[in-house]
Amino acid sequence: MATFNNSWWDGLTSSKKSMRLHSIEQALIHGKNQEGLERLLTHRQFEPDEECLAFLDSAISTLQNMLGRPSDGVESFSLNVETVAGIFEKSPSTARMDILMKLRQIPLQPFSIIATEWLKNEKNSTVAATIIKTFSEVWPEEKQDLLISQISSKSLVVRLSAIEAMVKLAPAKLFKELPDFLCSDEPRIRSLAIEALEKLDLEEALKHLEDLLLGNDYSRKEAVIPHLFMLRFGDIRKIALKFLIVEKNLDLISTVGILFQMNPDPEIPLALWEISEISPKPKAEVIKEILSGALAVIKQTNLLTEDFDHYYARLKEAVQKRMAVRFVKECISRLSVEDTFIEDEITSLMEKQLSHPLIRAAFEEALSWPISDRIKDFFKKNLFPGSSRKIEPEGAKEEFVLERIRQIANFVRTEFDIAYPIIRDVLSDPNSSRDLVAVSLRTAKKICPPEKKECFVSQIGNVQGFLEKDDPNLISASMEFLAFFSPETITPMLATFLKSPMKRVQGAAIEILVGIDTNKALSALFQMLQETPANHRKSIVAFFIYFDFSLIRERLTEFICKNPEKEFFETSLFLYQTNPDVENLYFLYKFEHVMPKALQELAKKARMSVVTFLVDQKMITTEGLKVSDEKFRLRLEKEQMVQSAALTPYSLKKIKEREKENEEEPKNFSGYVRSLFQPYLTRVSEYVSVGELPPELGIFLAGVLGMTFFWFFFLRVDETVEKTTESRKSSSDIKVVGSVLNVEKKSLKVLIKAKDGKTYLFELLPNEIASLTVGDNVEATLVPFRLDVSGIYISKEKTFRKK
Repeated sequence: MATFNNSWWDGLTSSKKSMRLHSIEQALIHGKNQEGLERLLTHRQFEPDEECLAFLDSAISTLQNMLGRPSDGVESFSLNVETVAGIFEKSPSTARMDILMKLRQIPLQPFSIIATEWLKNEKNSTVAATIIKTFSEVWPEEKQDLLISQISSKSLVVRLSAIEAMVKLAPAKLFKELPDFLCSDEPRIRSLAIEALEKLDLEEALKHLEDLLLGNDYSRKEAVIPHLFMLRFGDIRKIALKFLIVEKNLDLISTVGILFQMNPDPEIPLALWEISEISPKPKAEVIKEILSGALAVIKQTNLLTEDFDHYYARLKEAVQKRMAVRFVKECISRLSVEDTFIEDEITSLMEKQLSHPLIRAAFEEALSWPISDRIKDFFKKNLFPGSSRKIEPEGAKEEFVLERIRQIANFVRTEFDIAYPIIRDVLSDPNSSRDLVAVSLRTAKKICPPEKKECFVSQIGNVQGFLEKDDPNLISASMEFLAFFSPETITPMLATFLKSPMKRVQGAAIEILVGIDTNKALSALFQMLQETPANHRKSIVAFFIYFDFSLIRERLTEFICKNPEKEFFETSLFLYQTNPDVENLYFLYKFEHVMPKALQELAKKARMSVVTFLVDQKMITTEGLKVSDEKFRLRLEKEQMVQSAALTPYSLKKIKEREKENEEEPKNFSGYVRSLFQPYLTRVSEYVSVGELPPELGIFLAGVLGMTFFWFFFLRVDETVEKTTESRKSSSDIKVVGSVLNVEKKSLKVLIKAKDGKTYLFELLPNEIASLTVGDNVEATLVPFRLDVSGIYISKEKTFRKK
């Protein structure tokens, strides 16, 4: 069983009150040193919430006392019940806290009854919460109703303490409250609800855990990550891997990565290696560190049935095969959309790659996949020498254009200095053919190292103009170019491109959105699938290759089972076949037993091909297959029983329905105004630690935001993008020169103090904050959103550099 303790300061800068309270509490456990005390004293300057301040002051006082500093308190006393009770009841709140901290160092059972009386009479919320936390493990069973009554306390710190105590003592008694807890805005309450659910219904708890971990709320993810370390590794392995695929915060990735080093598993390195291969460079480096650690632990253990070097060589070959298959799938995806013509570009790529045996083998294997005859014919013409090349029916391209397309498509990153002037000239020439421009745009993105992006900034204006053409190949290539070199330009347009009648353009929008927000991309894709007529759905399958298959497998399987259309099913099967995984066997087994008879044989054939691969790669044995079939039968029976049974009030599906109803039907005008502007309020709150906003303040902020957006969209003069490396400044920009007061690398937030004494809080990119430390002199161009109650200007960064 894995264990995990969060660093005590992790939630101090969270915008969620429950996370800050939890971190202050953790300081009393993990921060019993001068550094911990200083951290709390620093945070006190910025804490806006009165209850958090009271709890913080109590923690500071307690730590000062522990470290030998003078504080109001009591002299040491004989620790017997009568003496302690007499002193406790007559002491001020600070002294009562000191007594409770001293009691934690001795057996507490003798004091448990008197503690219930203390709680009944306690008026100070900080002391009441500390009483509950101190005695939670020895709380008398007959007095648990007193704890349950505290769950409705006006004080959040008391509510949290009472819920946490009942989760430990009697989680079943929280059954009625669980749905409310699972809908809470406070991440810590949701986390405790999941902990209770783990003891009552593990399967449903895991669904909630996965939902929060794969979501976009940073505080919720931070709150539930410790659950991964408290559960059996076999139960959370798939969830943890999905998290690594989706997550972009490198610190959170590193934290979850510890799991794979604590729980050595020979099957994990293949998945980690594949994730590293498809991740952007900074994330890939972190994943490789996790992989290296996992391999080191596997090597030290006796888990392998073969020599480690042989295991590593087999692992490397398996990864190379998967990357080869991924390349083939990308070619299929581009060729599947029949409203574009990019055969010349794909031909050039294939000509270079076919010299690799694994890639050639993957293309040859693709001839047996359920893909269109048109694509199979195209592959055959390029695989086998002597076959005729496809010629455009009207006006074949001049030979030098075809040659230039081949040349540019085959450039690699090491050839950037050679490729750049050629690509630049193509993009600058208004007479360049559209196909040549398109391949140049895609190659620029492929070969340009991050430090040389400025070379192409001057082309952004031209490329924006290409978006207005009627050529889907040129539009999609332009979108990909802008997503790499100027994401702020293309991101606002994605919603429009997702609705484009051109499938190639839709696919490019999905691919870009995956890099920004995987969850939104998934929602958009399945919405597109739902709204597309049945006879056109097979064209959507090409877009699924932009996602790791583990993220879409269950949802796609459910959709297919509800929409058993032969053409779409046949086209989709190649996704299951080209992502060979032991888990895939179950979903193909399910198709064999729930699909119409005419389609069951197709599913069986696909499952056998996956079985052959898994056996060849020693990922499963013949004996394991027999066991798996029995497990699959039982799993399917259980699924069918669950589907026919009524949903529990705490089920993820019910909670999602309830949250949707709450969003759609605000209870009052204040709630209605909040619902309109919640995305913007949420975005602003990410930049600062704030307490809960009262309804009146919510309406005021909504009004301010409403006027701001009216000005932005209707009154503001349009600005064209300048062809320069300098960022355009608006009238609201300010230039700030100052020094760093605080750096929160986990949440990517930095607090700086300007020379005029004003303080600014804003978010940076991971690479910008990586080397930043307290005291650094910096210069930034900021757009202040608002002045926080603690005197901090909450801002958005436009430019930033260390001096």
